[in-house]
Amino acid sequence: MAMPGDLDNTPRDSPEPSPEALSPSGAPGRAARVEGAGRCDRLADSPYGELYWFEGRRAGFPSPSSWWRFDGAGIVGTAARPNAPAESTAAAAVDAARQALARGASPAEVGQDTRSVSRVVGKAIRSASKAVRARAAASDEPIPHTCSLMVAAVQKRTAAVGRAGEGGAYLIRSGICQRVSEVADDHSGPADETPDLLGDNDGVTPAIWTLSVEAGDLLLLLSGGAEQAIGDPDEIEDFISECGTLEEACERILVEAKLRKAEGANSVVLLGVDLDPASALFVDPSRDRLPYYFALRGAELQGPAGPQLASGRDLLQLMGPGGSGQPAAQALEGGPSRAEPPPGPQPPPTTPRPGDPPPPRPGSVVREEPVPT
Repeated sequence: MAMPGDLDNTPRDSPEPSPEALSPSGAPGRAARVEGAGRCDRLADSPYGELYWFEGRRAGFPSPSSWWRFDGAGIVGTAARPNAPAESTAAAAVDAARQALARGASPAEVGQDTRSVSRVVGKAIRSASKAVRARAAASDEPIPHTCSLMVAAVQKRTAAVGRAGEGGAYLIRSGICQRVSEVADDHSGPADETPDLLGDNDGVTPAIWTLSVEAGDLLLLLSGGAEQAIGDPDEIEDFISECGTLEEACERILVEAKLRKAEGANSVVLLGVDLDPASALFVDPSRDRLPYYFALRGAELQGPAGPQLASGRDLLQLMGPGGSGQPAAQALEGGPSRAEPPPGPQPPPTTPRPGDPPPPRPGSVVREEPVPT
């Protein structure tokens, strides 16, 4: 199972794809520099894979690897039920769609127009549907075979967004957030509000929207629970405008969704097109996730019927650098804070002698015990 943002290990003896196979020759404009970020609000470790995935330009690479068929892509899965077996099915669908996107378009599918990107997105969703159905059929025990899936890909100046089941897709341009379905240049698939679930039948027909993207645009993918809890373009505008990085924006949306008791495990992927750090969000892969996890925990502890004691922004700032992060996090667990030394006289400093074990690092919660001989 690949982690979000990981590259596939392409066999070294495999032939190098031709430039014609990497992108449709009729796609307008130069290649876009797409940067991505994603988050999930699942706190506990699980034996299955991730419920989201993204790929784009990363630090140290001028563009995605040579075999990559798109300038950037993102996937978000939603479990049909808020339990581990259903989430495992959604994670399998995400991985199957990722592999289908990595294979890209066959030479016969690469046309002289920009519709090839939408065809490959639809193919990825159908491949994921077949994969989860085959997975359920091969299991000795009954396991879920349905879920929801959002898939987006950007090739040059064209983006395609596909959906099977629940979820939301938004375009943020010049600070204005709109649903992709409202600004798309083209649409195919079901016209109703919610297409069939992935894996619900042999031939799933996803809803696919195609639209042009510009420098500074953001494409946002929300899982079903986050879409139901937030799903308001005006609110999304406010959340993103208060953030400085794509990662922070993903965290802010999910903490707000957790405060509103969004059902199940939820994920967010945010893709930025030719972002200018001087005037827009930028990517910070090194962002510490610990404050985010503490903020999620704080959001969980606020009762569903009681008053909301803090907003998502308050919780992230409280747990982040410069706030009372460590004390607040320990207070959430009911334990004492160790951020400040206890009152009273402190023992004088001691000079280490040769042969003494090294002192523990500041903030370490692991104590070194002597090993018996």
